[in-house]
This record gives sequence, structure tokens and C-alpha cells, in this order.
Amino acid sequence: MFVTAVAMLVILGIAIPHKTSGDKDETLHIQLNPIESLSETPTIEEVKVALVFASKEYGLDESQLLRVASCESGFKYTAIGKAGEIGILQFMPSTWVYWNKERRTELNINSTQDQINMVVWAWQNNLQHNWTCFSKYY
Repeated sequence: MFVTAVAMLVILGIAIPHKTSGDKDETLHIQLNPIESLSETPTIEEVKVALVFASKEYGLDESQLLRVASCESGFKYTAIGKAGEIGILQFMPSTWVYWNKERRTELNINSTQDQINMVVWAWQNNLQHNWTCFSKYY
């Protein structure tokens, strides 16, 4: 029962009062998954943290992913390209639809969380060449 309660607090990201040596009270702050914690209007810094987390969590090259996102959108979730590319990773809507079908998912192109989810899948499947900025640097 205690383990279940602690697990729920971890999932919810709640700070837990915690006794340390002596009578001193400290609070344990539990780190949430920064991708899942992104708001609908994330700051550039939050996007960078989420991309670094995704790189480490899923074995991607952190510097490549950050450089591509910087080049494509400047880490701005509101970025829209001249050809209709959308979001921090400048997905083309037609590519997004195709990859959603390939994956049997219904991710939202306007969601920064979903864009990170999709880029992880794409890079794990060696599809980096679909980004102009990837080809420009690598």
C-alpha cells in the first residue's frame, strides 16, 4: 500500500515531506518527465530540456537533435515554415499524416509533446534525412 501511494505521488510529481537525520524537515522534489510536463505553450528552455531528456532516454545524439531543432525553428513551438512546416521540428503535414499511419498513431502535429514523440521514432528509424537542417550539418 505504501509503495503504491509513493508511486502515485511520483507519477503526479508531488513534493514529499521527508525527515532526514535529526529533526530537520526537507522536501523531496520528484523530477517529472520533462516531455510529459510540457505545457501547450512551452518556453524555449522547456523545449530544450525536453529534447535533451529525449536524447538521453532514447539513445539519440543530443547535439544533432538540438542543432536540428535550433536550425528548423529556434525551438519555437509556434514556428511555421514557408512551405507549411509546423512546430519545433518543422514537420510537413503530409509527412506527419504518413508517419502517423505507419505507426498506427493519431499524434497531433501542433503538440510539442507529440512532435518530440514523432522525432524520436523517426530518428530511431533512420529518417533524419527528412530534415533539411540535418542534411545541412551532417
